[in-house]
Parts: sequence; structure tokens; C-alpha cells
Amino acid sequence: MSTEPLAASVRTFNRSVVLVPNVVDPELWTRPRPAAEVAPRGREIRAVYMGSWTHGGDLDLLRPVFESLVDHEAPVALETIGVAERNARWFERLDIPAGRGNYPEFVPWLLDNRHRWDVAVAPLESTEFNAQKSDLKFLEYTMLGLPTIASAFGPYAPHASNGITLAASTDEWKSALWDVARNRDAVDSARAVATRYVESERLLSDSRSWIRAIVGRER
Repeated sequence: MSTEPLAASVRTFNRSVVLVPNVVDPELWTRPRPAAEVAPRGREIRAVYMGSWTHGGDLDLLRPVFESLVDHEAPVALETIGVAERNARWFERLDIPAGRGNYPEFVPWLLDNRHRWDVAVAPLESTEFNAQKSDLKFLEYTMLGLPTIASAFGPYAPHASNGITLAASTDEWKSALWDVARNRDAVDSARAVATRYVESERLLSDSRSWIRAIVGRER
């Protein structure tokens, strides 16, 4: 199992459960970032949120945040990948091209488009189901070179010291988004912390947790 809450649920049916946190494949996610990919300064701050259509409830957490920003003509915009079927006043969809839907093709497409975004967001409803989810979005966003703002709940809550920015209210979300524009040094510092954490502890090339699981030392 990828998280302890999920493992605890499964143990009610089978005691033989091994905890192996999610990791990302550096061969898939790592490629040089050309200078041309760096987003130009002076344009609006652009956030990205990606996920399947099952994340509609999570996306709704951002509605009051971005509707308020739109109403005040703030230079902050949201793009979604997946998640929603159509655009809304407070976000725009970025369609995944044909042939890029499977993960091995999707990741290179994301990397090709990372210059579009300044920050990534990971809203998560406070539900029992979501409490068992993993922090995979944080890992993926970090591999895109983006700072992450996430709900102060579930898998993201333990990562305050790992470079993630946590938000528990509409005002906290707005403040965190504004910081991307107003405090670049702090944002860059947090991103560097996140990168060090992911590269040192959450890459597939670090197979220690899998070895422990296979030989039966982690139960």
C-alpha cells in the first residue's frame, strides 16, 4: 500500500500488508530544461491543476479562490488538465492531445508544457476516502519544477517541511498564490527544498523500500 491510512484499512481484511510509498521514475520525469522554456516575467501568474474527472469535488474547493481573483482582476489564472469537461469563468481547460493520454506519453507532454505554469495546486476535500490518498501530485509537480500549494489535509499535511505550501482556507489559498508573484525568493527556496526531498527520498531509482518489502522486513 502507498499510504499508512490505506494500509490500515486493508489490514482489517488481511494483516499481511506492506507500506511502500509512491515514487516517480527519474528516467521518465527528468530532462534538461532549455532556456526557452522559462516562462516570461511580467505576464499573469498561471497555476495548473491536473487530475481525472473524479476530482470535481476537489476542484470546487478552488472556486471561491479563483472567482475572487477574477472579480478583483488579479493577474492570476488557473489551467486544468483533465478534472473538468468544460471551461468555467474561473479556469480554462488545457486539452490533452490525442495519443498522449497514457502515462508514458502524458509525462513528456507535461514536461514540454511546463513553461506555461508558475505554480501547481493540489486541492483535496476533507473526506475519509481522500485521507487514504498518496502525495503523488506533490512528487509530480516537483519533478515539473513547480512549487506546490496544497490542501492542509491528508497526504500533504506532513510535507510542510519539505517545501510544500499548505492552505486551509480561501484566504490562505489566495495569499499563497499572491506570494508566487510577490515573493519569488521564498517560492524558489521552497521549490529547491521540495526538489531535494523528492530526489533524495522519492525516486524509483532508490529501491530500498521495495527491497525491504520483498524480503519481508517491513510489515
